[in-house]
Amino acid sequence: MNQQILIMGTVGFVGVWLAYHFVWCGSVRAFFRQQLFRLRDLLFLEAAEGRASFDDPAYGMLRTMMQRTLSASQDLNVVQVAIVLLFARFNRCGPDPLNMRFAETVASMTDRGRAEIYQKYYDSMMLLVATHLIRTMPVPLVGTVLVFVLCRLPGAAWRRLLVYIQEDRKAWVATYVENAYRLPDKMRVA
Repeated sequence: MNQQILIMGTVGFVGVWLAYHFVWCGSVRAFFRQQLFRLRDLLFLEAAEGRASFDDPAYGMLRTMMQRTLSASQDLNVVQVAIVLLFARFNRCGPDPLNMRFAETVASMTDRGRAEIYQKYYDSMMLLVATHLIRTMPVPLVGTVLVFVLCRLPGAAWRRLLVYIQEDRKAWVATYVENAYRLPDKMRVA
């Protein structure tokens, strides 16, 4: 009897591990890539319609960052990001020079409309990366790695994430209140 429980537990654990690593992470990675391709295509359309410019250095840097993220998305996971952040902190490495040059370029742009477009797409890309990391994170690492990842988010992306969470909470509360009034009279709490 104990051997059967041990075998069934081991098979179940291995099954969950395989499902997590090959099914869940694979589908989340594919979804992330699709969303990033969509974001990149929308940026291209902004430039094609004249709201952004193909010749702007910020456009080129943003496209390069998106391409790098797409090429690294196969290996992008919470453990690797945590290791990179730890090594960067202990080695006193700064942020990626391309990110810094992008921020400087956007800040020095005279056309504020275009600068806001580029910043919006940069923030959206960072938000996609953060949500991808959260989705692929195994449960025991949620608390520890979440601190490292979210502390590195730019301010605007962090604010958007908080607004998204607040809107989701408001929608849940509204649904809960609406459903509370549908309960039979015996089950309602006065």
